[in-house]
Amino acid sequence: MSQRLESLPVQLFIKLFEQVIQRIATKKKTREVASMWASVANSFSAVWIADASTLEAIKKHLGQLQEKTDTVSNTTGVLHF
Repeated sequence: MSQRLESLPVQLFIKLFEQVIQRIATKKKTREVASMWASVANSFSAVWIADASTLEAIKKHLGQLQEKTDTVSNTTGVLHF
């Protein structure tokens, strides 16, 4: 596959790339949301889900940043641990 892409004319690659990007953008817009999550989807552009180990790592990292500077203090208020 990579050898084929290397021999592909640049203009054709650009057209293919633009079509792929357009399809990805279209798919994101047309994604259906279950009715029970409609209010969440209307209020937020994205929802991130993390397990406890990820949250602990974020908490530790934010704590280290807060020791270095006070600019993180507003961000830590959003994350309730």
